Amino acid sequence: MESQMEAQRKLLRQKEDEVAQIQQARSDLEKELALAKEEAHAHKRAMDAAKKARIPQVSELRKPENIWLPLDIQEIEDSPIPASPALTPVVQELVPTPTEPEGSHKEEDKRNAAEKEESPSMEPLMPSTDKGKQASSTFEMELKKYKASRIGKIKLGSQGLEVSAQGLGCMGMSAFYGPLKPEQDMITLIHHAIHNGVTFLDTADIYGPFTNEILLGKALKGGIRVKVQLVTKFANSFEDGKWVIRGNPVYVRAACEASLKRLDVDCIDLYYQHRIDTSVPIEVTIGELKKLVEEGKIKYNSLSEASASTIRRAHAVHPITAVQLEWSLWSRDVEEEIIPTCRKLGIGIVACSPLVRGFFSTAPKLVETLSNDDVRKQRNMLYHVVYARVNAEGEA
Repeated sequence: MESQMEAQRKLLRQKEDEVAQIQQARSDLEKELALAKEEAHAHKRAMDAAKKARIPQVSELRKPENIWLPLDIQEIEDSPIPASPALTPVVQELVPTPTEPEGSHKEEDKRNAAEKEESPSMEPLMPSTDKGKQASSTFEMELKKYKASRIGKIKLGSQGLEVSAQGLGCMGMSAFYGPLKPEQDMITLIHHAIHNGVTFLDTADIYGPFTNEILLGKALKGGIRVKVQLVTKFANSFEDGKWVIRGNPVYVRAACEASLKRLDVDCIDLYYQHRIDTSVPIEVTIGELKKLVEEGKIKYNSLSEASASTIRRAHAVHPITAVQLEWSLWSRDVEEEIIPTCRKLGIGIVACSPLVRGFFSTAPKLVETLSNDDVRKQRNMLYHVVYARVNAEGEA
């Protein structure tokens, strides 16, 4: 008799532990769901407020299929749309669903029925599983919606490169936009972007200079490199206080080797000529980039702020995967010739500064909020935008 009672007590303790585990799992799921819902509500409130204030949103831009709209760090900070809460793990990563062999549920049901017959007095202690199953189904639906909100993938150009539809411009993390940001905070931000599906990371050797590439190299440690498409650029440098643009083969190769070392990678996914060196025929520059592709040091080559004629000449030497340029409600001159040329040649378009360096986020008050060492305050805002539109012919 005592052994039977001890067995029942042992069984009762096991059931209580199972109930506690279920309740804890449901509690964790409820917390995650509440965070996801709050993020959605906050985003909707911000969007509604922005519409009332007549502030243009990125979603209002007409975006062709293979256009990538990056946000740099300052635009994220200045945007009225709140960023997602700090790194929220996916619920299924916190509470993984155990895998069970086929038919195991039927066997478990039989065991439960047998236990119920043997211990009828324990029935009030056994929780009903119907509500639990219904709640689990609801949580799964919400999780699917949450995952569906992550950034998707698109084809960039016609050479086979696939990237996230939204990219992260990393320039402001290390240069030009005010004081230097804490390195660990920026690494956390990069990881947060990757966690949410943003895998197209944009940097350049001139950002810092050099420190932004080093930052990216640190952020991509621990197996993260294989999850992203890494973009960097060459051609710009400061020498004796002057801005110098170079595109000769020796410089191109040296710049690539240096970027690979700073990024601590074997290959760059997309390598831009940041600005066009008009003293060197574009065919010569692209010829060296072609060699780097053949050697496996870069996967795809591309241009930034190039004219339509330069794009056509470069593409004739070696396929250009993408062209980066400023394209927004503020800057639309590229629509006349450059955009049609890229589309005709099957070249992807990377539209940088869609929020005009934060101007569309905070409107005229932007300059008032900037620190004195912010390049946007040092120059007139309009001048800064025009300055960035230097094209292959050297026009501003």
